[in-house]
Amino acid sequence: MSAGHIERFNIVLILLSGRHSQMSTIHIRPIEAISDNDLLRLAECQNFYPYDYIRGIDKSAYISYIYSDIQSLIKRDTVSIFCAFDSTDKVCGFILAEQLHWDSEIFGFPCARIHYLLAEENEIAYWIKKNLLTEVVLWAKEHHVKFMDIYSHPLDFSRVKAIVENGFALIATHIHHVWDFRTGFKLEHKITVPIRPATKEDMDNLVNIDFSIFPRYSRFYLDEKLMATGKVPVMFKHWLKNSLLGIRAKGVWIVEMDNQIVGYITSVEDERTKDTLGIRITKGDMVGVLPNVRNKGIYTDMVATMIYWAQNYGADILEVAIHACNAPANSLTSQLQSRVCGAHYNFHWHAE
Repeated sequence: MSAGHIERFNIVLILLSGRHSQMSTIHIRPIEAISDNDLLRLAECQNFYPYDYIRGIDKSAYISYIYSDIQSLIKRDTVSIFCAFDSTDKVCGFILAEQLHWDSEIFGFPCARIHYLLAEENEIAYWIKKNLLTEVVLWAKEHHVKFMDIYSHPLDFSRVKAIVENGFALIATHIHHVWDFRTGFKLEHKITVPIRPATKEDMDNLVNIDFSIFPRYSRFYLDEKLMATGKVPVMFKHWLKNSLLGIRAKGVWIVEMDNQIVGYITSVEDERTKDTLGIRITKGDMVGVLPNVRNKGIYTDMVATMIYWAQNYGADILEVAIHACNAPANSLTSQLQSRVCGAHYNFHWHAE
């Protein structure tokens, strides 16, 4: 937990309509920790959970995942917690925001991420979420944060409305493609392009690859203000470097033609899911093909290679999140027997 918060005591008056209208008071203030009881109670009342589109997982497992992830996050000195309290001083919501050192170094200005925004799901959920977000925006300005991001389930309407009304812009919508290896899944696809695992000897060629290979549907690419900094290509190159060094990715594969890298794909693992959800989840993380060799089956073969690897690796689930407007990738991925199940929004905030 970070120290040095400016103590603020926000009072929000909310009019509840009904047979007997009444006024409710909500207080927002920073805290150092949240009790297990409050955390579990708020986690239990959520309507949407991470990975809730995966079959065969019960609600208690999702609660365990959230609890474990939040407990891990609040141990970091980069994370700040703000809580909402009702008139009886009962916790009715909280938000976790983290200052991102790596991103801040890349872009040259302070960046932050909102990891969790939970509230009691009742008639005032929107107001609680809105004012928690307002508090974090004020916190960001006090700490000279220039950029923040947050995701949302598309059907979490109170969350989406609260995010938008606090000046965040919808930057991307991603569709989740899932391969479930617990069901006896078997892919029959012949690899025809020269694809192989990348090694550290490929580092120079990989990180110096032309920027045109990077996906133009990336939320960072789509954000005009981030692109204007000129740092997005630098970020992608560091991302690839960390993947190849094993800091980020479990697997990195490249396609070479005429002694040139023309395609790459990386896979990561969410190591928190095995002990909480009871399943092992791997994800497609980065993928790119040079424009002059597209439509030659390279993308399809790279995804197929990752599918074969994930299944042999012992994963229960492989998922790939693809921008809703990336029609070729969505279509080709579906041809490899993925199941489309779930989506998420990404929102970005920039300081004025």
